[in-house]
Amino acid sequence: MTDLMIRVLGGGGEVGRMAIFVKDANSDRGFLFDYGVNFDENDRPVMPGHVRPRDIAAVFLSHAHLDHCGALPSLYVSSPPPVYATPLTLELADIMFKDAIKLSGYYLPYEDEEIKAVLEHAIPVTYGEDVDVTRDVRASIINAGHVPGSMLTLLEINGARVLFTGDFNLAPSNLLRGADINNVPRDVDVVIMEAHT
Repeated sequence: MTDLMIRVLGGGGEVGRMAIFVKDANSDRGFLFDYGVNFDENDRPVMPGHVRPRDIAAVFLSHAHLDHCGALPSLYVSSPPPVYATPLTLELADIMFKDAIKLSGYYLPYEDEEIKAVLEHAIPVTYGEDVDVTRDVRASIINAGHVPGSMLTLLEINGARVLFTGDFNLAPSNLLRGADINNVPRDVDVVIMEAHT
């Protein structure tokens, strides 16, 4: 198996502010799963750890809640990476970003131009789709059952399989069917998920 480097930029030992950076230890660039924000007791945004945009080959956005997407526009000032998400997640994220600016704009490190840049670099994906992200990296998109448009991402990096769940729900609801976990292979090497204690 390929040696992987995994950096928890947010979401470790906390709920929300999810941001996980994964890369082949021998590669210059890696892959970012979500880039969320939390808010402190004064409603000021608490950003995830920093990653340089030029070090990101691609971003995978699991869904459009601010604790998973709210910091993403801050990466789109320079060297903007492509962002993979479902069309509905992209549409909802646009609304969430603009709402965050209305509520906390003074404290956020981005404005409307960066939101526009996120959407300009978006690559819409659908459930069941396999995407060649780079020459050695392939992503499979799976329904997460959490909110409309939410996705699990199975990333294959030089033979190593990493599953990032984001938030997911196994039970069907009036709005959504449960997560398609039957489409997740049994031989995944690393599973990254948010856990609530």
